[in-house]
Amino acid sequence: MCKKSLIIGVENRVEQLAGNPKGFKIKNAKPFYKLLPLHEIISLACGNNMQSKTVWNVYNFLIERFESEFNVLLDASKEELMRANVDDKLIDLILKNREQKIKVKPGYDGVYGVAEMGEKQATLV
Repeated sequence: MCKKSLIIGVENRVEQLAGNPKGFKIKNAKPFYKLLPLHEIISLACGNNMQSKTVWNVYNFLIERFESEFNVLLDASKEELMRANVDDKLIDLILKNREQKIKVKPGYDGVYGVAEMGEKQATLV
């Protein structure tokens, strides 16, 4: 025997958690958000590259108006966004992002995933 104290591992923790019912949350658990970054949403709405001047102008306007990216992504109401003259398409995407309703094509082998706007239609020749 090595006489070192036993380190309780991952398997033990998994077994502890396995007894909880599906969807169980600890009483004071902090909320979890799965959001796309604001500049990606703006890029989708504008149809421009994420690094374009247009995207960053809109981004900087929103940050100036709402103070932080998280305020835009999580807190600004539809009415507040409309009062700030934010494009309707962008407002829709911000709200969909909160509800995780933006489809993302998964990445692979060092290639980032890509957010997609709606279904692409095939054309008949």
